[in-house]
Amino acid sequence: MRSILSRQRFATAGVLTASLAVLAACGPTDTAPTTADGSPSGPVTVPGVTLAAGTELVSNGTKTVLIGGVEVTFPTTVTDASWSPDGSRIAFVDGDGNVSTAKPDGSALKVLTKKAKSGVKRSRPVWDDQNIVFAAQEGKKSRLMTVPSSGYTSVAFESDGEFAAYVGSGEEDDVNSAPSASATPVGRYGLGELAFQHQGAKGPEVWVVDGNQREPYSSKRAVGSEPALSPDGTAVAYVNTAGQIAVTTNKGKTVQVSFGTAKPTHLVWTPDGARVAYSTATGIESVDAKVPAGTKANPPKQVAAKPGVVTFLAPPRDRIVRFAGADAIETAIAVSRHAYFAPPNFCMCEGGQATGALLAVSTDAAAALGAGNDNGPVLFTGKDALDPRTAAELKRIFGKITNAGKPIVRIFGGTDRISAATEQAVRKLGADTERILATDLPASAAARLNATQIQYVDQVLVVSAKDSELVAAVLGTGQQVLYTDGATMPPATREILAKMPAKAKVYAVGADAKAAIESSWPGKPKLNVTALAGANASASSALLAKSFGGAPFRIVVLKPGSPVDALISLTLDSTVLVLGADGRLDPVAEQWLAESAPAIDVTAVIASAESVGAAEIGALGTLMSGPLGALSSVNPAYGK
Repeated sequence: MRSILSRQRFATAGVLTASLAVLAACGPTDTAPTTADGSPSGPVTVPGVTLAAGTELVSNGTKTVLIGGVEVTFPTTVTDASWSPDGSRIAFVDGDGNVSTAKPDGSALKVLTKKAKSGVKRSRPVWDDQNIVFAAQEGKKSRLMTVPSSGYTSVAFESDGEFAAYVGSGEEDDVNSAPSASATPVGRYGLGELAFQHQGAKGPEVWVVDGNQREPYSSKRAVGSEPALSPDGTAVAYVNTAGQIAVTTNKGKTVQVSFGTAKPTHLVWTPDGARVAYSTATGIESVDAKVPAGTKANPPKQVAAKPGVVTFLAPPRDRIVRFAGADAIETAIAVSRHAYFAPPNFCMCEGGQATGALLAVSTDAAAALGAGNDNGPVLFTGKDALDPRTAAELKRIFGKITNAGKPIVRIFGGTDRISAATEQAVRKLGADTERILATDLPASAAARLNATQIQYVDQVLVVSAKDSELVAAVLGTGQQVLYTDGATMPPATREILAKMPAKAKVYAVGADAKAAIESSWPGKPKLNVTALAGANASASSALLAKSFGGAPFRIVVLKPGSPVDALISLTLDSTVLVLGADGRLDPVAEQWLAESAPAIDVTAVIASAESVGAAEIGALGTLMSGPLGALSSVNPAYGK
């Protein structure tokens, strides 16, 4: 079978650029999950239960679930419940057959799927990166489907939010079921592995797909059923053809670990990877996951005395990542080192390798936003000479440059901004260069869009060029962009909007863009305009995230008035939220962040300007994390 993962990576990242006090200390460091006052940062509680890594969640198709042995009543029946990676929510199939999520106490119920058509049965929802994957069975056919865990579907995709998780050939996609996701995401986009059961010609088979590959193909691991990936993704437990539990590793070593177990189903690992739990007709048991080869007995331990399905709360993995340097140059380099690895040789390939860079002086940050980001980091230098720190970073991200291709460093501004000598120094590193002249932002964006086949443009985002943070947020969506001059509509932008097809959608992001469009066609809107304009920039950024952000792996939060941070944020290619003037998120943004928490693993703080206080950081940590809180690190390297 040849299956290609069809996961929608809805704006996989975001940047929380709230500046802290100078954090120039450089090595990556992890600390215990805390808020500003040292208490656990998660907002999730269950009365009578102290939530911790390994806390059991047991569902049995009734309205009552067991969490840590305590009964919790939900407003609907709960089938096949599973913890989100951070423990902030639980996914399950509700009484109407929909895939839904709720907080562990049963509150804040959110239905993610539309009512299934007659004859379709959904089952086994699991958290796979920023999405929830589940099986949808109709007759003898079973297909894996996926839906954003936040419930927000990007309007960039014409869908009701539910996608086929895999794309294959023939009938193979109609015989996949029993998904199981690795709890440990890896790579730039935070994607892990997914195991599933495939009905082969001679019986059920276990397949695994790695979402971090350029073209993530799935591969057969074993003949058997009921797969369960280990927390680190290095092994798969499954039920073998003898009806017993076996474990196979990535290296191909397979060992049977249960003996005499009666029809085990719904396999799941404990968070420490030490045991495999499973359901039987009489209750829930677990066995050691590692036994010596040739073992003939491995006595089970009871997990629950009654039938049901169990999952375990994972250790904390949410992180507040802070980037800081002595100046804008060092801060930009810190973010670059996190986003891009150091290859031995340069190649024009994907997956974390930079194939270019944007070079600017920090005083041009607001204007340079219009240049965007193209397969590489944003870096700064002085005007008259290439800063040696930036030169070293360019060497690191490109590796040895050969005749196989050259990276392109785009230099913002003419020689009055960055000298010819600086450009020559970049070329001596082996890179090609390209000048981007500092032109009027609305006019240059209009010219770029006009150069396309505008009659086929189906949507465009409009934002004020004077609002650097919202510009960064809009650029993070990857959509076509036009600019206003504050609340004034520039002639170039108006001309392009007038050429837009009648069915095209225009999104006015922020109050100024909304006012500019309204003033251009007072009382007679000639465009299909949707206003994503809240009471302030913070609310507007949240409305944008709701419409285009999907379920991001990483977010960025920008403090108002820091164009340098806004430009650096483009390196992370992220969903962006904007803080209010008081350092807090608008309630609309808080709601979006709390609802998207299960998907968000990383909140990135770029500290190149004024600091954001510990209380504000603590509030953000509470919103984006589960009951075990968020780890913190400073200037982490790639993959950390």
